[in-house]
Amino acid sequence: TDKTELILCFAEPTSSEANVGSIGIEFYQKMIEVEGESVKLLVWDVAHQVRFRSLNCSYCRGAHGIVVVFDVADQSSFELAKETLSTINRNARSTTKVLIGNTGSNKGAERAVDSDTAQKVASANGITYLETSVHDNDITDTILTMARDI
Repeated sequence: TDKTELILCFAEPTSSEANVGSIGIEFYQKMIEVEGESVKLLVWDVAHQVRFRSLNCSYCRGAHGIVVVFDVADQSSFELAKETLSTINRNARSTTKVLIGNTGSNKGAERAVDSDTAQKVASANGITYLETSVHDNDITDTILTMARDI
């Protein structure tokens, strides 16, 4: 998926493939430096299937930062991102959040969600909107931005 591709550009998997099918989560980790301090980031790639939605809420509550990713070429992906933001806001209002539009998952595909629309959704939720691409490999800057905010 889009978000998994972005995560793999940034972090190493720490869980087996079996976790995704059984509990709906894959775990990753990455050591980064933020303002001169080493920080261990634990990244949880949470499945969006209906059967995992209640579980997703429980993971939101303990998170320090949440990144919601959608594909700019897929309107349904954007609708799911908006729904996810609503759930997060109900369960983890004070958590640092970032909305990311993945621009590179469908190279050559026509854009379904323009930047202004995504920016309005982000602003309405009081969060940052950024665009990135797995092909440009610029996800690290995006994650560092969020880590500094935390």
